[in-house]
Amino acid sequence: MQVILDTNVLVSGLIKRNSKPEQIIDAILTGKIQLVIDERVFKEYQDVLHRPKLNIPKDRADAVLSFIAFSSV
Repeated sequence: MQVILDTNVLVSGLIKRNSKPEQIIDAILTGKIQLVIDERVFKEYQDVLHRPKLNIPKDRADAVLSFIAFSSV
């Protein structure tokens, strides 16, 4: 299945454990869902995930972004 993932869902999936958005992130990381994004969307993901007020650990954000960069269409 191919999807375009809203940035808010990505953020929620990284912040809220045991949530539906986290299940979506897990499905992406296991290859059940494939992201279809362009450079603009990826740049938005980068900008938002690195916002200090969100408190997303940098290593976690970077790992997810790296996976997205190499696996999205």
